[in-house]
Amino acid sequence: MVNNAYTVIWEGKKSVLANNTFAWEPKYELFATLNFQSGIQVGAETDPQPIQGGLTCLLNSASILGTPTGSIDASSPFYMDNQYALVHPVVNVIMPDNSSLPIYVAEHGVIIGMAELLPKEKVVVWFEQKVETSMMISKVQGISIELDFTTISSQSVRYTNDMKFVATSVGPNQLFCFKGPKLEDAFPVQGLLDYLVKFQPLIRDAVRGSLIIYVMERLIDEGYRPETVDFHPNGTFHISFPK
Repeated sequence: MVNNAYTVIWEGKKSVLANNTFAWEPKYELFATLNFQSGIQVGAETDPQPIQGGLTCLLNSASILGTPTGSIDASSPFYMDNQYALVHPVVNVIMPDNSSLPIYVAEHGVIIGMAELLPKEKVVVWFEQKVETSMMISKVQGISIELDFTTISSQSVRYTNDMKFVATSVGPNQLFCFKGPKLEDAFPVQGLLDYLVKFQPLIRDAVRGSLIIYVMERLIDEGYRPETVDFHPNGTFHISFPK
């Protein structure tokens, strides 16, 4: 995900096996294309440049994208300073074999000025016909599941007989909530803090013990069945649920 949007198919498989693995490195490239059109593959109008948070690449009036400048800050966006014409910034992600694939194309072009780009390690998984790798999209079609890798490095997803995606692995900072007794009744709450933000402002000033009690009460009120709470050295806690 870049700028909270999914606008290109990062990796599509024409043949799906019983077990399918997808992997990438959290490293990025930046380039520009002239058009955004859903249903066609991304075309490169400039050579890609490796980029990191805090850095800026200048696209000059001759349509040459320069090497990045600035100070690296991994938590910050990176930028394209467009001094050429209307273009759509594109972000690549690096694959394990050091190749790269686009993960984002700006749907709205930048005429002249600065484009800000902030990747997040989140992906969406879904099934769709007549699409392929590097194809631009305006929206995700059909049943899907979003997976958050900002706090964990590996997750598994199962496609059930009743045509649902279910996350089947839980990280140390992730909630796995059940509405019923079966695994198919479960859904992941991708980040603990993302979930807790629903309960502001009480949580803002709560100590951790009171916070856990409150969260457990709210989960029970909403029909979930929390089982145990595990504390972690980094100050987070993990609420477990029966399988």
